[in-house]
Amino acid sequence: MLKKYIAVIITLFVLLPLSAESANILAPPIPARIGGTVTVDGVQLNQTTDAGYTFKATKQDGTAYVTVAEDMDGLNALDWYLIDIPIYEATDQPGGANPGDISVIHVYKNGTELRVTSPADGQLTVGNSGSTTQINLEIITDADGDGIIDTADNCPETANPDQTDTDGDGLGDVCDPDDDNDEIVDTEDNCPLVANPNQEDSNGNGIGNACDDDLDGDGILNDADNCPETANPDQTDTDNDGLGDACDPDDDNDEIVDTEDNCPLVANPNQEDSNGNGIGNACDDDLDGDGILNDADNCPETANPDQTDTDNDGIGDACDPDDDNDGVADADDNCPLVANPNQEDSDNDGIGDACTDMFSLETGEVSVDHNWKRVDFTNSFNDPVVVAKPSSY
Repeated sequence: MLKKYIAVIITLFVLLPLSAESANILAPPIPARIGGTVTVDGVQLNQTTDAGYTFKATKQDGTAYVTVAEDMDGLNALDWYLIDIPIYEATDQPGGANPGDISVIHVYKNGTELRVTSPADGQLTVGNSGSTTQINLEIITDADGDGIIDTADNCPETANPDQTDTDGDGLGDVCDPDDDNDEIVDTEDNCPLVANPNQEDSNGNGIGNACDDDLDGDGILNDADNCPETANPDQTDTDNDGLGDACDPDDDNDEIVDTEDNCPLVANPNQEDSNGNGIGNACDDDLDGDGILNDADNCPETANPDQTDTDNDGIGDACDPDDDNDGVADADDNCPLVANPNQEDSDNDGIGDACTDMFSLETGEVSVDHNWKRVDFTNSFNDPVVVAKPSSY
């Protein structure tokens, strides 16, 4: 009601001619008035429903006028808001607006700003001093129905109740064409939520390295993968250094790189290779190259494919220093293949008796055409021998 009386007084005042003296006294220009109805979500406000609403006009950049242009006491009897915009005058009203300036109307409900959809973005053109312009306001509080009022909604026209804004640019992901702000639009970005302007994709699976949780595509997630950029689903790590063999340059950790190591999976810093076959002793399963694997070979470092072991002591003759196990080394033994610890040699021929009489031989008579002759055997034989001589013997 107070606004109504003020409006009447101002109108009467404008109609009365001003003397020069009174004009000097009333130097500040008369404000430009704006007012009109207010419709919120399709329903027009009235004095019964306007509780908590306030209205304010500012410069286009949001700066407040001096004096402040606002309506803080609700709608008038006509269910209008009324705002007086001060008009600029260099001396008495330097904080005012010039006629023709763009002004912006702001509407608040209990201190929260609402979105003015008409006039568009709340913008209007300031009239002349003393003018009154009807500007009806239309407000939509939640255009997308997501429960977030439009002025606080980072996607006011697209429902996004969680308000996710990955790149923090003020646009919610659901309405932001570039969610990670890497200048690659989401529809073409192989990591739409993680900035990766170079779009690197090592395994070519269409997911950029920056957001691919299995870079090598081996089914082991990067955080658990001991070779995150080299496929190794078995995760073999021979030296247990945390680097899988597939990406470890020194799998046995012997300080010899695998490409130069003759046993890349077995530590052998001295690189010993007895048989010169290019496979280090530490990992060669047939050290002597005789076709018998070390574990089964009774002379693993001396070739002996026949595996002869005269004394059956588990050491092949080829590497046994005492083949007959008589306590006399073969090099000194006059019967190296027959045990004769006393080394008896009756005829002093350097061959021990134990191996001269390898078989029990008897001298006897041989009959040829019933002409018997006696034959003496003086040599040892490995097999039974029968010797016959002609009758002329």
